[in-house]
Amino acid sequence: MTVTAFTTLFVVFVLAALAWRIVLGVRQVRHVQRHRDRVPPDFESLIPIDAHRKAADYTLDKQRIALVETVAIDAALLLALTVGGGLAAIDALSRRLFGDGTLRELGTIYGVMAVGMVAVLPFDAYRTFVMEERYGFNRTTPGVFVADLAKGVVLSLAFGVPLLLVVFWFVRTAGALWWVYSSSAAAFAPRGSS
Repeated sequence: MTVTAFTTLFVVFVLAALAWRIVLGVRQVRHVQRHRDRVPPDFESLIPIDAHRKAADYTLDKQRIALVETVAIDAALLLALTVGGGLAAIDALSRRLFGDGTLRELGTIYGVMAVGMVAVLPFDAYRTFVMEERYGFNRTTPGVFVADLAKGVVLSLAFGVPLLLVVFWFVRTAGALWWVYSSSAAAFAPRGSS
C-alpha cells in the first residue's frame, strides 16, 4: 500500500467515524426533543414537568456544542496533526528546542497535548461560563477555572512524565519489536488482569 493510499484510507476512516458520531448525536437530539414535554411514567410522581423540560433543554444545548466540538476539534485537529503535518511540526520544534533524546520526546508529546488543550479551551469556557450559567449550574469563577487548568497541567506532568519515561525505557530496551512483546503479553494475560 502506498503512502497516498494509506493517507486516503486514514482520512476516509476519520470522516466515517466523524459521520457516525454526528448521526448518533443528531439522533440523541431528536429523541430528547420528542420527549421534552413528557416525563417518563415511572418518574411522573418524582419529577415536575418544568424540571424535566429544563433537563431536556440542558441536554440539547450540551449535545449541540458537543457536535460542533466533534467536527472542529476531534476531526479537524486530528487531520491537521496527522495528514496536515502538525505532529511533524511540533516534533521539529521540540527537536530545535531540546535536541535529540528524551526531552525531545517529552516535548513532542506534551506539545501535542498543549495544542489539544488550547483547541478545546473555548468550548470548555463556553460550557462553563455561558451554558452552565444559563441553567444556574455554574459556581466557577474565572480564577478557579484558570487554577483548575493549571492544576491539570501540573498533575499531567507529575504523573505523566514518570509513566512516559518507563514507556520510553521499555521501547528502547525491547528493541524494534517491542510491540510484539506488549501485544503477546496482553494476549496471554490472565482474565481480569487487563
